[in-house]
Amino acid sequence: MVGIEVDRRTFLKATAVGAASLLVPGDPGYAATASKVIWSLPTSKTQRFAWTVDDGVSSRAVTDYLKFSSRYDLKFTFFVTSCYQTWQENKAGIAAGLASGRIQLGNHSHTHKNWTHLTEKLIRQDLMGCHNRMLDMFGYDMRPYFRPPYGLYNDQVLAVAAAEGYTKPMMWNGSLADSGSTNEKALIRNAKTWIGSGRIVIDHANSTFTADHFSDVLNVVRSRGLSTVTLREVFG
Repeated sequence: MVGIEVDRRTFLKATAVGAASLLVPGDPGYAATASKVIWSLPTSKTQRFAWTVDDGVSSRAVTDYLKFSSRYDLKFTFFVTSCYQTWQENKAGIAAGLASGRIQLGNHSHTHKNWTHLTEKLIRQDLMGCHNRMLDMFGYDMRPYFRPPYGLYNDQVLAVAAAEGYTKPMMWNGSLADSGSTNEKALIRNAKTWIGSGRIVIDHANSTFTADHFSDVLNVVRSRGLSTVTLREVFG
């Protein structure tokens, strides 16, 4: 199982490098302004991990995460795809979560298009479309945290984002693998494999699959004595 995630991470990096060689103009300024990609939390004496939740297709799933956050004092970082009505439908709960510090929002684009296939202008439009919608809706500035759609990036993507103040591209080094075809046993196996101190774990709010088995995942968290943190809490 470890090999699967490592292979995926290697694939994403290789894809990004390959896309960069094809799509980025021959301007050394791109590499100079590209931000360092973050894959894990810094070392700490505290046993902690970051539970990140992408997309937001399912409004009910986001509602459930917000309820779990409040009930169990858990912290989540939502990487928002802002074209979905989920965020408006959960506006009050999200605002309360932001005020409490249990919830953080990060930019995951407005339309979830593959940015490595887009021009600078279209990348900027997709990035800032999400930025402006969350700013209008919550008065919340998500900068400098973003996660490019599909985890794919190149120097152009990083440079365009950095120019808009998004200087912390956040990847992951653990996954619940909930977005594909899976089952309860696979979900718990992934939780046991990947939830650990120092990890950034990716989850998705595209269905209620994780939420429907939340107590089992939470048992893994508690059995390991882990606390949850937002990325802003760790990285500033």
